[in-house]
Amino acid sequence: MMYTPQYGFRPETLDDIELLCRWQGEPHVHGWWDDEDQFDEGDVVDPRVCRSIGSLGDQSFAYMQDSAVHR
Repeated sequence: MMYTPQYGFRPETLDDIELLCRWQGEPHVHGWWDDEDQFDEGDVVDPRVCRSIGSLGDQSFAYMQDSAVHR
């Protein structure tokens, strides 16, 4: 039987801050963020935004956030 990795999403945690900052520093990502917008603990615990890490199998590859526009 062949193993097929599954896509998944999990809630972002404080343990993800280093990963997110590293991703944010990548040239293809950096252009979308201001320098002062580095992820920090306040972002992770903000209840107004639902943040998730996407993965394929055990490899994280994506960040997703969802919030109410008119909040």
